[in-house]
Formats: sequence, C-alpha cells, structure tokens
Amino acid sequence: MLGKLARWLSLLGYDIIYSGVIDDDELVREAKNSQRIILTRDTKLIEMYPETPALLIKSTNLWEQLREVIRVYKLDFSETAFSRCSNCNVEIEPVDKEEVAEHLPPLVRQTQEKIYRCPKCGKLYWEASHVDHIRLLLKEHLNIDLKNRQHR
Repeated sequence: MLGKLARWLSLLGYDIIYSGVIDDDELVREAKNSQRIILTRDTKLIEMYPETPALLIKSTNLWEQLREVIRVYKLDFSETAFSRCSNCNVEIEPVDKEEVAEHLPPLVRQTQEKIYRCPKCGKLYWEASHVDHIRLLLKEHLNIDLKNRQHR
C-alpha cells in the first residue's frame, strides 16, 4: 500500500519495516513488539486497533504522503539522509576504499574518496548523481534543501 513512502523514509535515514503482505494481527503485534508506528491507508485497520500507534495516510500521492508524515512526526532528516542500505535498511558504515577497490567501477575508484558498506548484505555505496537527483526531487516537491554533504 505504501511501498514508495517506505522506500523514501528509508532513503531519508529512518528505520522502517515494510511488508506488502502481512496479516493485520501480525502487523499490530510486530508494531507493538518493536515500538513502531504503523503508517497505513487502511481505515479498517485503524478502526479495529484504535490503541495501536498509527497514522492513517489519506493521500495516494507520494509527495503528499511524505509531507504528511514529516509534518505529523516533525521529522528532521538533515543528518540521517542516505545513511541506510536500500536493500536491508541497516545503517551503512564507512569502509576503507582500498579494501573494496576491486569491487568498485573504475570511475568510482578515481573520483570518490568516501565509500560505505552495508554490514548485513555488503552492498557498497558512494555519493553520485542519484543522490543529487534525490536532493532535487526533495527541493522541487517538498521545498526541502539537503545541502550537498557526504554521508555522516
């Protein structure tokens, strides 16, 4: 239901769990056990579990959804953006470039100094044009300016 929103929240550095298929009872149990807030478009879920911390997302537009979550929870991702693995959602860690050089494209080896790795899946990260594109989208759609900076 909110897969794109979940992906963007993860990109912005928030620890999320997303499952496209999960039973409502299991979802509520998992949220309580991990002290998480449920973001949903399912009004029946909200009605059935009124005691569960949840936010009913009204819009179907990604940018309006993200704007609503940022407003309601007063999110500040200026220090957390781009800090999580896009596969595992685990915080990435700096790694010595020489240690992973053989796994980097030649241009990345030549132009990037800071390389990061997911401690869970091993995926490598560096700041490239996709990060600039994400910054541009945030500025254009949400009027949020993430200054050009390397990962934390």
